[in-house]
Amino acid sequence: QLFAHRALADEWIRSGRSAEKGVMAPYASLAPSQARNATIRDIIRSSVGLPGSGRFLFASFNQLYKMDRASLLLLASILRTVPDAGLWIMLFSPEAEGPLRALFEREGVGRAQLFLTPPIPATRHLAAKATADLFIDSLSFNAHSTLADALHGGLPALTIANLKMPSRVAASILVGAGLAFMVARTPSDLVAMAAA
Repeated sequence: QLFAHRALADEWIRSGRSAEKGVMAPYASLAPSQARNATIRDIIRSSVGLPGSGRFLFASFNQLYKMDRASLLLLASILRTVPDAGLWIMLFSPEAEGPLRALFEREGVGRAQLFLTPPIPATRHLAAKATADLFIDSLSFNAHSTLADALHGGLPALTIANLKMPSRVAASILVGAGLAFMVARTPSDLVAMAAA
């Protein structure tokens, strides 16, 4: 049984696998909320336990349930490729810290490369996220409003458009924002783009 009979979609959303009939839109099916207002100057990296601005900082702000093993291994590959960079992940579940650190350590990522923080309060999250240098999206279930918020805050992002609708929304948003060049074709392309 379908959850919804119609889906607001653009060519990126509809070219994947979806049972719903689409109401076609020319661009992204999700836009950032204009009601959220934050300034980048409101917060600096050190206030949330991040390295200074002299160190390149990747970020993955998706909820942890969206970050499957393939997504985590992709992040580890990026960090091995760019060993001087750090990775910021918000821990929506504190119990995930140990398993995340263990996985990255097994994959050859130094402990000092990981910055695992609690979620940032909604009143400051746009400004906080904008202090990262590049958002790396998850593979199977892309960022939706998280990506829209990141772009709204001035944070560029990389994604891959896979087959199913939840893994194509970020590409839709990036293309709609004029950033089609930020959509990688393969995981190895995404690693190369992140390292460039």
